[in-house]
Amino acid sequence: MTRMRCRWLALTLAGSMLHLPCDAAILVLKRAFVEKYKNRVAIDVDFFLDKALARPHPPKEDGDNHMAGRAEQVGLAVMAEIMNAGLPAQKPVIEVVKKTTNAAPVKMTGVWRLWFEHPGGADERHVQGAPVAPLTSTAADHLFEVHPVLSFAGIPVLGSVDRVVGFDAHNAEKAFAHYESRQATIRSNADSITIESGRSVFNYVQFTLELAGTPKKATGGGFFVLAEVVGAEGGKLTSGLRRMVLAEGTPPAKAIGAMKKGDIVRVLGTPRINLERVAFEVQRRPGRQFTLTQLPYEIIVVGVIPE
Repeated sequence: MTRMRCRWLALTLAGSMLHLPCDAAILVLKRAFVEKYKNRVAIDVDFFLDKALARPHPPKEDGDNHMAGRAEQVGLAVMAEIMNAGLPAQKPVIEVVKKTTNAAPVKMTGVWRLWFEHPGGADERHVQGAPVAPLTSTAADHLFEVHPVLSFAGIPVLGSVDRVVGFDAHNAEKAFAHYESRQATIRSNADSITIESGRSVFNYVQFTLELAGTPKKATGGGFFVLAEVVGAEGGKLTSGLRRMVLAEGTPPAKAIGAMKKGDIVRVLGTPRINLERVAFEVQRRPGRQFTLTQLPYEIIVVGVIPE
């Protein structure tokens, strides 16, 4: 973003004490996509795998295996991540990943994740449906992930979605303070929703949640549940309840899916944009541009931490 643009944002939003950072990127989503996936946990895609890591990250670095590619069902650059990829249970799928090329698509299912973590430079535009060239690096700019992967080439990896032994996730107090402060400018028309926001960090966070209700089945499988996010001293870390996302058949879904209101559990999670709340805010202000003090988000629960 240019200096002139930064000044413009500061001036126009000064009255409400809001500003977007000078590294703000732009995401343009099709409204049909938002409506389809706003209350879904996962997505099924035909994935063209362009580039994969030569070997998974070691557990101390998060244990993931990254795969860069494209999928018509997404229409954006895609980064897919298999959790706990270096463990023996994941060896069969990693061997298939190593042999896979982008000559033909591979069936892949996983939790969809939109987040401004790797947006690229200032004013970078990520437009859903625009042509996506083959990706040449697992560090390519992207906003869309399939993370965690649940199956690849017909091989289920549901058990990989679990805590990563040996990995120190981000501190809850710091991470949620960051998530809660992500501002966004949103505008819409009949066909699309545009979200402009700055780069975010803290991809994995370890925290305690207290269920505010019983987990409810999501469209297409999995669960959603509203919860309080609790800090180390017992205080609340968010301005209200946050929606937790649980993928069908994974260890976290099996554990938390059977819990009830008031139950407390320590978990590993990763944030994504809450498209249901984005759609709600757009419906309230049809055709208008508006700025939110907090980009709506929810947490994908990817592990339960034993006490």
